[in-house]
Amino acid sequence: MTALLTDHLPLLVFQAVLIAWFLALLWRDRGGRRHFFLRVWISLVAAAVAIAWLLSLAGGRRS
Repeated sequence: MTALLTDHLPLLVFQAVLIAWFLALLWRDRGGRRHFFLRVWISLVAAAVAIAWLLSLAGGRRS
């Protein structure tokens, strides 16, 4: 349980859920809310993974 609270990826995924949910609530078209939620959530998670990958290339931990 503590790994979920200390690792960055689950926290970023949870934050992406909250942001996408909030933005979907602001979306006017009721029918398109789920599609908009999924599109925003996937974009946020993909961006977080891509930035983490780029940062690891730029000078991550060295053994």
